[in-house]
Amino acid sequence: MKCLSGFSTAFPRLCLSLGLIISVGSARVAAQIPRILAPTNDEWKEKIRNEIEDVKQSIAKNPDDAQEHYRLGGLYEKLFQWQDAVEAYSQAVRIKPDFANAHYVLGWVYAEMNNYEEALKAHQEAEKHIRITSFNLSLNGEIANYAKGWDLYRLRRYDEAIAHYAKAAQIDPSFQEAIYEIGRVHLAQGDQEGVQQIINKLDPYFRDLLLKEMEIIESAGRGGATDSPNPSPLTMDGERRPTILYREKAKYTETARQHKAHGTVVLSVVFDANEKITGVRIIRDLPYCLTAQALIAAQRIKFKPAMKNGEPVSVRGTLEFSFNLY
Repeated sequence: MKCLSGFSTAFPRLCLSLGLIISVGSARVAAQIPRILAPTNDEWKEKIRNEIEDVKQSIAKNPDDAQEHYRLGGLYEKLFQWQDAVEAYSQAVRIKPDFANAHYVLGWVYAEMNNYEEALKAHQEAEKHIRITSFNLSLNGEIANYAKGWDLYRLRRYDEAIAHYAKAAQIDPSFQEAIYEIGRVHLAQGDQEGVQQIINKLDPYFRDLLLKEMEIIESAGRGGATDSPNPSPLTMDGERRPTILYREKAKYTETARQHKAHGTVVLSVVFDANEKITGVRIIRDLPYCLTAQALIAAQRIKFKPAMKNGEPVSVRGTLEFSFNLY
């Protein structure tokens, strides 16, 4: 699997924080989607802020240093200051319009902000300049097309998304992640035949992930458990909520680590009276198989069901699986 050549030189080694949040009530879902959990290490945050001030001083001496603006954007990303990161990366590409990596990371920041129209524009610009190396950083064509495929998938422009994922796989036939995403697009379209064709092209690891994701999504489409005492789940609230007994961190995939993919997968689920997670709906997903890992982790949660009038009841709430790089 290829990654961004020289990308690690622009970003210091990062650590990972994964978390799970149970949210009460469906009304809070929309407000939670853009939110990414911030680091709690005050000392580390202060270090990043000091680095930001150092970079700003460097920029004050040389305002046209595109590399320093790029570096500033990366520091703002670590603090999840998305708008500041957008401004820094945007300034980098204004100074150096052929700076492919700056366009590329700008696109992913827009994606974090759920602005997929702007994300697509940035990734289109990135692809235009993939043959140009800037500050020892280069961008591969398959990665740029994967990013465009993701933006188009999130915009529900499914046929175009498939075309770009296919192009990514054509550039690098070993790029299984791109083929896997084609299967996910077919799954979103309800095209079971298309999903099966993709399954036959995948290596065992990705095949198992796609099969598991398809199983969970199809179960939700069937309404989840059919033997529940109350098949129509109630909305979770302060009085009716399950008690979590066991949960696992969602696995952070190696490809996501290579490409610094981070964010939060948000799932709407039913905590069934029969002590099973059912009725899973994907509210917000992430690339590089992170959504599948969140789905798998959700299925492994153990809980005591919510109670009403002394009886177990099914309730719907949201789960957040955070994949944070810092």
